[in-house]
Amino acid sequence: MHYTMYPNHSAVTILSEIGDDMSQFGSAKRLCCWGGLTPDNNESAGKKKSVRITRAGVYLKPALVQVAHAAVKDLKRPYYKIKYERIMRRRG
Repeated sequence: MHYTMYPNHSAVTILSEIGDDMSQFGSAKRLCCWGGLTPDNNESAGKKKSVRITRAGVYLKPALVQVAHAAVKDLKRPYYKIKYERIMRRRG
């Protein structure tokens, strides 16, 4: 499903997944970990084994990705577009 076609679907999906009480997470970092948006840090003896994003957040992740893409493409409010372009220049 493309969330950009129906912007209210993204809001409904996000709210239905995380609820309206943000105090249960304690911080944005904990919310991201719960939603599966942070990569695992599987390191042993100085060797990284995996930095893949977890499989949690089956509905939340796609909705947030679509919202992020829409925010980057927004020409009226270029804040996220500028941040995205800086990261793209730095990472290639």
